[in-house]
Amino acid sequence: MKAILTIVVIILALCAIPLVYLVSSNETVLKLENPPKVIAFQTPITVRAENSHGIRWITLAITQDGKTSENRIAQAKEQAIFPKRNEPPVIVRTTVGKQSTPSLHDGKAKITITAVSNDFRGKSTSVSLDVDVMTE
Repeated sequence: MKAILTIVVIILALCAIPLVYLVSSNETVLKLENPPKVIAFQTPITVRAENSHGIRWITLAITQDGKTSENRIAQAKEQAIFPKRNEPPVIVRTTVGKQSTPSLHDGKAKITITAVSNDFRGKSTSVSLDVDVMTE
């Protein structure tokens, strides 16, 4: 009876460890500093991603006429299953426009920025904005 109780306690402890990491995972806060209303040949974009466990990666996607072009604009040096604590915000400056996405043409487009947290859950958070493309 004592051996069965010991085995049950060990199994519960082993199940509790991943559960604690899953529950302690949190969502990323994404902010666009001065979001553009119009993108041209080369338009700067600044993304600020905050997560106490850090950011695994950030992608920027441009969708126009049902076609999407996606680029990874930031990547963590290492992927963490066991989360770090008190990681500083990640600030990424990049450009978007006709130079980086030659298929863009004048008209409406949608920019979607997605960040994945660098913790056990790896939760994705996205922010989108509609823009006008003016390449001329």
